[in-house]
Amino acid sequence: MRATFDPAGLPANSPRRKRQLEPRLLEQLSNAKQHGGEFIKDAGLAVVILGDEQKTDVWVEDCSIAAIILQLTVHSLGLGSCWV
Repeated sequence: MRATFDPAGLPANSPRRKRQLEPRLLEQLSNAKQHGGEFIKDAGLAVVILGDEQKTDVWVEDCSIAAIILQLTVHSLGLGSCWV
């Protein structure tokens, strides 16, 4: 599966996804939250959706759209996912 850009509130296309498979980076990502992210270090895949507040004032909404579309797509493939 290849994640692409999703509809955005403005044409700036703020959301960006970064795929990390390196264990060192997954370990760092698991520590990004004080609670609830510990399991990421053992995950086979993590998707990080980033927004640029310098490009658009609706980056939170754009990132939310990107996240839910990705999560629904993953579900349609019979896979599991969760927000952290």
